[in-house]
Amino acid sequence: MNRFFQIFTMMLLTGCFAGCGGSSSTNATTNYALPIPLTNISLPSQMGGAFQKPTPLPLATTTATVNTFAGSTIGFTNNSTARLAAKFNHPISITTNGTDLYVADYNNNVIRKISTTGAPTPDKDASTIATGFNQPAAITMESTNLYIADSGNFVIKKIDLVTNAVTVLAGTAGTAGSLDAVGTAARFNQINGITTDGKYLYVSDSDDTIRTVDITSGAVTTLAGTPGKAGSDDGIQSAARFNQPANLTTDGTSLFVADFNNATIRRIVIATGKVTTLAGITGRHGMDDGPSTTATFFHPNGITTDGTYLYVTDYNDTSLPNPQYWSAIRKVEIATGKVTTIAGGISSTFPNSVDASGTSARFTNPVGITTDGLSLYVADSGNNTIRRIE
Repeated sequence: MNRFFQIFTMMLLTGCFAGCGGSSSTNATTNYALPIPLTNISLPSQMGGAFQKPTPLPLATTTATVNTFAGSTIGFTNNSTARLAAKFNHPISITTNGTDLYVADYNNNVIRKISTTGAPTPDKDASTIATGFNQPAAITMESTNLYIADSGNFVIKKIDLVTNAVTVLAGTAGTAGSLDAVGTAARFNQINGITTDGKYLYVSDSDDTIRTVDITSGAVTTLAGTPGKAGSDDGIQSAARFNQPANLTTDGTSLFVADFNNATIRRIVIATGKVTTLAGITGRHGMDDGPSTTATFFHPNGITTDGTYLYVTDYNDTSLPNPQYWSAIRKVEIATGKVTTIAGGISSTFPNSVDASGTSARFTNPVGITTDGLSLYVADSGNNTIRRIE
């Protein structure tokens, strides 16, 4: 049994579905020029599969209120009249264009769409917009295009929302590796996360690297890390090390990576490939809020930003005694790295779902997270629901 399937078995048992593993086969890489970061962004803007604006989310300074937005029990059911009647099977990643949510429904191998405004209407609530995926692990969007990390197939796919056409942008289905090249000549391992600045895609690869993909040409490059070499070193480009990097987001100048096994949040300057640790203590798993150098995470996984703060999904379901389980949404101030828990906390039951305010709310292994500039939306994987925080 190879490394991925060993870890995937653990995922099925624990509910951990991203940032947890992948094959580690590697091939020679080719060095390409680093991407040019976007500057002078007009906010609010669609960036990193979310919306950023000049002022932070309202919940950044007030008590966050959590409610269940879509989904009920495990399974697969579209429902065009009631969001809560729809069924998901480990929704794992989520993105938005400000009007609709798009969800990677991991175990159903489909991409779903949910309306976020007005009354539910046919084809705009928990509808299936694309099939033919194999463990879609991450999703992002720009304009009218979705980009999906089709992790089980080792490829990145594009969905044109105008024509509904699905195409492969990079990688070859069924062939894993770590090869920088153009389009289908490139190789990926299990892909854990994906984000975009509108010109490039940025991908966290389970071989402990961060890759870039030119949206126009499909050219793939390695921005940071070295294939197959796990670690926690800060540094520039190939000198940096990650340990199962999970999801990532961008503000157009930097990437922010949830470094799953290192229990840290990393920052990458896109123009230089320089990697630093923004928050968390490498290898120390915990739930401590506070300054960047003393705060701890268990397994940071999903991540999004409003331009001022990062919002991170964090969970642990095995290490606490008695037993107790930790699933929470953490807020990280980009300027300082200060960490605060805004929703969720410890539970003595698993799974657990409670709609409430702040740390009285409960999640079960939340993974994907995005924002429309007003609220957060969370793919609560272990509960098979989509939660809204406002």
